[in-house]
Amino acid sequence: MKRLVLFSFSLLSLLILALLVGPSFVDWNRYKPQIVEKVKAASGYDVRIDGDLKLSLLPSPSVRVSDVSVAAPKKVKAENLLSMKYADVHVALLPLLRGEMEVASIKLMQPDIRLEVMQDGRQGWMSDRLLGAKETVPAAAQEGAAKAAGGAMEKVALDRLSIRQGRISYHDYTSGAQHLAENIDLDLSADSLKGPFEAEGKLVYQQQEIAFSADIGKIEEHENSFTLRADITLPEADAKASFSGVVEKGLEFEIQGETALQARDLSALIAFAGGKASPALAQKVSAKGMLTVNDNALSYKDASLAFGDISGQGGIEITGLKDRKPIKAKSAWNLKGILDLDRFEGARAKAPDDKESLKQAGKTAAGKKTPGLLPESLTVPALVDARHLIEMEGVAFKGKTYKGILLDIAKTGNIIQVTSKILSVPGGGKLDAKAGVSFASSSVSEKTGAVTLADPLLTFETQGNLDQLPVFLSAFVDDGPALSVWKTAQFSMEGTVTPATIKVKTGRLNLDKTSFTVGGSYTPAARSGGKPEAQVILSAGTIDIDDIRARLGGKSKAPASAAKSESGGSGAPDLKTALKPLQDFSLPVNLAFDLSASQARLNGTDIKGLRLKGKSRGTSLVLESLSIDSMLGASGSAKGQIGNLGDLSAIDLDLYGKTSDADALMKTLKVDTSKLPQKIGAAEIALGLKGSAQKLDFTSNVKALSGQLDAAGVVTGALDKPAVDNLTLGLHHPDFVRAVQIVTPSFAGGPGLQQKVDFYTKMVRKGDAYVLSGMKASLGDTTLEGALTANMAGERPAVSGDIQTGPLALDRLLATSKGKASSSSASGGGQSSAKGGRWSDNRIETAWLRSLDMDLSISARSITYGGWKFDNPRTKLTLKNGDLRVDNLNAGLFGGKAVLNSHVTAPAGQDLSLSVDSAMTNVALEPLAFAMSGSRKLKASGDVSLNMDVKSAGASPNALVNGLGGSAALDGKNVIIKGFDLARLARGLSEDEKMGHSVENLIVGTTSGGETRFDTIKGTYAIQNGIVNITSMVMDGPSSVIRSAGNVNLPRWTMDTVHEISLKGVDDLDPFKVTIKGPLDNPANTFGKSIIQDYFNRKIQRKIQKELPKLLGGDVGKKLEKFGILPQQQSPQAGEASPAQEQAPAQQQQPAADPADSWAPAQEEAPQPAQQQQQQEITPEEAIKGVLEGLLR
Repeated sequence: MKRLVLFSFSLLSLLILALLVGPSFVDWNRYKPQIVEKVKAASGYDVRIDGDLKLSLLPSPSVRVSDVSVAAPKKVKAENLLSMKYADVHVALLPLLRGEMEVASIKLMQPDIRLEVMQDGRQGWMSDRLLGAKETVPAAAQEGAAKAAGGAMEKVALDRLSIRQGRISYHDYTSGAQHLAENIDLDLSADSLKGPFEAEGKLVYQQQEIAFSADIGKIEEHENSFTLRADITLPEADAKASFSGVVEKGLEFEIQGETALQARDLSALIAFAGGKASPALAQKVSAKGMLTVNDNALSYKDASLAFGDISGQGGIEITGLKDRKPIKAKSAWNLKGILDLDRFEGARAKAPDDKESLKQAGKTAAGKKTPGLLPESLTVPALVDARHLIEMEGVAFKGKTYKGILLDIAKTGNIIQVTSKILSVPGGGKLDAKAGVSFASSSVSEKTGAVTLADPLLTFETQGNLDQLPVFLSAFVDDGPALSVWKTAQFSMEGTVTPATIKVKTGRLNLDKTSFTVGGSYTPAARSGGKPEAQVILSAGTIDIDDIRARLGGKSKAPASAAKSESGGSGAPDLKTALKPLQDFSLPVNLAFDLSASQARLNGTDIKGLRLKGKSRGTSLVLESLSIDSMLGASGSAKGQIGNLGDLSAIDLDLYGKTSDADALMKTLKVDTSKLPQKIGAAEIALGLKGSAQKLDFTSNVKALSGQLDAAGVVTGALDKPAVDNLTLGLHHPDFVRAVQIVTPSFAGGPGLQQKVDFYTKMVRKGDAYVLSGMKASLGDTTLEGALTANMAGERPAVSGDIQTGPLALDRLLATSKGKASSSSASGGGQSSAKGGRWSDNRIETAWLRSLDMDLSISARSITYGGWKFDNPRTKLTLKNGDLRVDNLNAGLFGGKAVLNSHVTAPAGQDLSLSVDSAMTNVALEPLAFAMSGSRKLKASGDVSLNMDVKSAGASPNALVNGLGGSAALDGKNVIIKGFDLARLARGLSEDEKMGHSVENLIVGTTSGGETRFDTIKGTYAIQNGIVNITSMVMDGPSSVIRSAGNVNLPRWTMDTVHEISLKGVDDLDPFKVTIKGPLDNPANTFGKSIIQDYFNRKIQRKIQKELPKLLGGDVGKKLEKFGILPQQQSPQAGEASPAQEQAPAQQQQPAADPADSWAPAQEEAPQPAQQQQQQEITPEEAIKGVLEGLLR
């Protein structure tokens, strides 16, 4: 027995020694190929064991495999699906001897698992073998295998599974998703492979350490559920999530349990999940509720949430996850507390200033593809219908609180509806908004079941009222005067949004008592680039701009009168400054605008019918219409475009304005009117502009002051030093005088100039010179044309050129009344002065003679002035520094020729002086006489020559006439004077038989008809102090000689001349005198009466002397002389006129001349009383009386 025991002990010792030492003598590595092959056949994986394979039986069976790797069946980048430094497996010996598997421990060192999803969606870790087995194993076999495995699992216990320094990576090449968990340490224990299980460990994910623990109840085959408790902790984020509930493992898998989440910093939790969170989310967050998840539904009910100061209750439920026809989701949350949005606003990066943001927006729009307002399509994993309702106590923004917030979002089919309300806004009031998105088409992916909704259309409605608009706006804009413009607001708006465009169809806005209608659209930049497109339509009822400006300035509204008074003056900025805002105008969008107001009030003035319509594209501005129906009786419009606002180029504008009171309008607009006429009144203007600010073509039509001005040309340097070139001017006015008075109010042209005037010319600028060409003008029937050049480079303008006129009627132009020539035009005299004299004492304005220089060639078809008519006159007119010369004026005159030279000087501060020398050759006498005297009494034919040289000086027309001095000479041949026949008179008077009435009839006949020829007419005249003295004047003809003496007084406009007429061939008639005296244009004469008196005196004397001595005796003559019947016989001295000749003119009054017959004989007067008394004294000599009566018969 002892030996048996010893043998047994020895045998056992040897067996133990064999178990301990024996495996070490076995080379297990030679079995690696078989092991690899078996694994390959079973799983399809290629396994490599690069390290040793060791087996030991004591103290417990164990296996260590070193440097193991499993090649990836399919790969993109990862070569191995699994690699591991070593794996140790320890099994309890005694249970193993009983046929039970109790794994004492499994240790995996540095396992590295790399999972990849291929580009085509295949799972790279699945081998072909596994995929084939999955598809071919019958369900019954699977069930049998499961039961067999279940029985085996009951007999397998796992005391401890540990993983150290593990690593798992996941890369999905279809979506780009990547996940990495490393530094994995895990300890797992289980009573059996069916549990219960306890696990605890940690890992690093997203550079955050995660600690976890879990308790899983025993999984029994006959039980449909097991318990699950799990905790996940993020130490660095101070966050923890927990679940405690039940897992249903039957036919309908479901997890249900209390779920809780707590985190000290929500932003850190979001960052851990891979998102970007605002620092404003760095607040405590917690959630707690009942989570239920199965293959068809997910719910989170009886949930409570807390975030910072916000807390609330609610829940979410999702159903239809299995069949997805459709998935339905609904949630409702009621949140208490005020959500402070200022936390989020303050966390944002500082926004750029407005100008910089506009520039950046423009660059982005121009150089980057811009997404649409809505996505072209929306893809969801499945067809979903949802309804989400959120109620909030309020939110805070910019220190203002918005209370009673409701957000209701619902989706049914292809339509999404959103309703939002704010029941109380800062300052009082509320806001409502509704929006709906409908998708015109949808499609379902056959592969994934995802639903794509396309062609969206969003419609929206919003309305609200704001009781204190400034308080509401203060949350969005900086505090300033603009906030106080309006106090209250009510609005409503409807519109649509597509991926391409947002449109406001109808919108109404009431700001206090001001009503607006709004509309418009916005289209983002095309995906290929460019700027967004926008349209704004704004229409106002009545808007008080004065009130707005007053509120902006912090002042009360000024009264209309004050506004008007402040609007006057020259306070308006210069053009360059005024246009600077326009040049700087730039928008980040292409804008089409249509702005209008029924009535506006500006500077105390009502403006009616205001409209501005156009387009702004980059730096270009298009005006389709800018119009004002009424402003101070004015209306206006503009249309066209400015291609580049920056440099004001590519301009094409048409402007129009009309006003009944231009003065009031310009005063209101603060236009400087100091250089304009004092009173303009009604005006109308049309202006066309083309080009750029540097070179601007313009056309204009101005109707004002009863006239019209047309102008066209080019303005250069409009913003700096404007200059006009290539100018075309047209002036039309019904009254030349009034037209001149527009620019020279003191101009006092006579009624003769009050005629219609038309003027046209072209002007081109050449350096400092302006060239006027193609000039055409008319004043009444007077026409003018020519060309001028005005050089502005010198001390004063210098004008040169050629002027041609048509018939020029100076007497009509200088008329003092309508239809009547002035005294100067009719007779060469000057214009009457205010004192009633013929010549004016008003000072002649000579400043204009020193204001410019002239060098002109002037010609005309004719010039008429009273009786003067110059045909085709041509002259050279020069003016330099107040020195005016008319050189070599040549003209046809009354069938002859006239040459004139004149010189006028007008030094500053001195009287005007002039000199004129003229030569008239072979001119007709009759029109010359009328031209010089203004009387048509002289009827004549024949030519004369008149030379004249005169000078004068003075400050007024009266002074010039009174200072006139010089000389003149007249020379004529073969002249016939009509109206009297001195030859017939001489023949008739040579017959002694003709006595009594026959003589009288003869004289009357010869002085009221017929003509008298003169072979020569010669005269010289001396002019002094305006009086023309006849030095010598003789008219010598076949039948008579006339010698004239006397003067013509131009200052008094009178003449006093005596003309001695000698009849050739009449021996018994001595020369007799004719006196012409009186007004120069209507003098009286004694022509006929003088002849009768002289004739009868001589005839009676001869008859008495011859016949009475025969009848009464030889001394009867002396007796008659004694009684005074016959004159005393005396011998007259040489050169002494006879008494009859001396007394006749003096004894008779100057009879009034008959205008119809300038040479009609004077009517005889009744005998004087003295003569009657003398005849009574010789009554005793009645016989003599009878003799005389017989003789006279």
